[in-house]
Amino acid sequence: MHLILSQHTDPFFNLALERYLLEQRPEDYLLLYVNNPSVIVGRNQSIAAEVDTHYCRGRGIPVIRRVSGGGTVYHDNGNVNYSFVSPSGISRMLDSDLPGPVLEALASFGVDAETGPRREITVGGRKISGTASFAARGRQLFHG
Repeated sequence: MHLILSQHTDPFFNLALERYLLEQRPEDYLLLYVNNPSVIVGRNQSIAAEVDTHYCRGRGIPVIRRVSGGGTVYHDNGNVNYSFVSPSGISRMLDSDLPGPVLEALASFGVDAETGPRREITVGGRKISGTASFAARGRQLFHG
């Protein structure tokens, strides 16, 4: 698996990079990135129902739709985003236990994390990461 630590904080760049890895590259990837303040909307969410666009526009916060489903989230420089990209059916990380590698990584730092009913990741009963996935053309994406 190839590790990419994006040096960019532009959410348009990082989401485009994630999609490029999904659609154009055959290898396995783990992409880690931090975005400037932005609102990221799931594939099936209604922007009008989920986002105060007047507030975002007034503060220069971009609203961007991602390829995967899941809910609308706010990104800023205080959170790290992860994306696993691999061929479908090849990697256990995107099979039945989608958050498994993240839980293992957190455990290696002494963090006792668990998976909730919607594949969210919790610590001490508090959500620390939502998750979403997407699969197409023999490739799969899992991110949070």
